[in-house]
Amino acid sequence: MSGGVYRVDSIHELAKERKVDTIRKLLAKSPELKDSKNKAGLTALHIASFMGSLDVIRVLLQVSPDVESKRDNDGATPLLLACSKGQEEAIRYLVSKGGANVNAKVTRGGFTGFYFLFLPVSVNLFPFPFHPHFRPVVHVKR
Repeated sequence: MSGGVYRVDSIHELAKERKVDTIRKLLAKSPELKDSKNKAGLTALHIASFMGSLDVIRVLLQVSPDVESKRDNDGATPLLLACSKGQEEAIRYLVSKGGANVNAKVTRGGFTGFYFLFLPVSVNLFPFPFHPHFRPVVHVKR
C-alpha cells in the first residue's frame, strides 16, 4: 500500500488491523470498496464483526448501512460471524444500529447466529465443515 495505492483486498487487511482512520480515508476516496469481497466472499464488515472491532463497524455502517445484503460465499452475514466469536458489543451494535436480522441463517447448515452463541462445545471439539472463519468460543454465564 505504498504511495496511496490500495489493492482491492487492502480494506480487508485494514479492517483486520483495526485501522479506522485509514479505512475512513480510503472510503472517502473509493466508497465502492465497502462492498468489495475477498476470495471467501467476506467484506470488511464481516471481518470487523468477526473481530469485534466496533469502531470499524461504525465507520463501515456509516458508508453502507445495508447489513443484510452482505453475505459471504457460504451465506454468512456479519452478525453470524460476530456471534461465532461471541463478540457481544458487535452483536448488539449490528442488531440495534445496523438492523441485522437475528433470524438470518448461514446457507450451509441453516444455523442462525444465535446457534453459535449457545453452542456447548469448543472449536477444538466441533469441526465446522462449512466456513473456515467460524470459531465459536462463547462462555455461558451461569
